[in-house]
Amino acid sequence: MPNRYQLAFVASTLLSFFTLLFLSRAALSLLTRAGYDPANIILIGLPSTPSQPTMAFPDLSHVLTSPLFAALAVVIAGALYYMSQSSA
Repeated sequence: MPNRYQLAFVASTLLSFFTLLFLSRAALSLLTRAGYDPANIILIGLPSTPSQPTMAFPDLSHVLTSPLFAALAVVIAGALYYMSQSSA
């Protein structure tokens, strides 16, 4: 049988979760009734279809496939295997 502190923790967690769930549903309902599309709320001020795609990160495929990084991965994997075998 859980003690009263555990019950208080579970009750406060559930109360917080359902309160936040209710508030988010109420906010989405109010936004929908006001004519806003909640799915696009973060994109306010941006065009709905971008004219050209933008890359968030530069193309690093040539760097990540370099033999140096492959060799480093093999060395690290070998060192981890060696350390796990010597501690057992």
